[in-house]
Amino acid sequence: MLWAAVLAGAVAAVVLALVVLPSEPGQPPAPEQASPPGDVPSQSKPLRKTGKASWYDFSGEETASGEIMDEDDMTAAHRSLPFGTKLRVKNLENGKDVTVRVNDRGPYAKDRIIDVSEEAAERLDMIEDGVAKVRIKKAAPPQEGAASSPAGQPD
Repeated sequence: MLWAAVLAGAVAAVVLALVVLPSEPGQPPAPEQASPPGDVPSQSKPLRKTGKASWYDFSGEETASGEIMDEDDMTAAHRSLPFGTKLRVKNLENGKDVTVRVNDRGPYAKDRIIDVSEEAAERLDMIEDGVAKVRIKKAAPPQEGAASSPAGQPD
């Protein structure tokens, strides 16, 4: 009878360890421990989102990152990604794509996922319509000092 209690305790400990602890260090947490989905992807998780993009031009105005907006830079406004994050933006209506650098906050229209600079909008061929269905994908995380870098990466 004592051995049955010991065996039951050992089985319970093994089951608990399998459910609660990852099998190896660095393994993702069990589903009940995972972070809830949100608008802010972690630095290690890939970002891929589809929605509407618009373009804006406040040339000469200060962006949320502190740099001055330049319509000729390949930049964008995103609600939550770190400044300096590079995103690949693809216009799903015509297949054109560009790389932009996040340096501002927005868009403020709830049905949009990104605002791009005028230069990016021209390259995406969305100037006339003002809005396009796009897919954004993280191209690179922010680099040290990227928020203060005045130039976007040309495409």
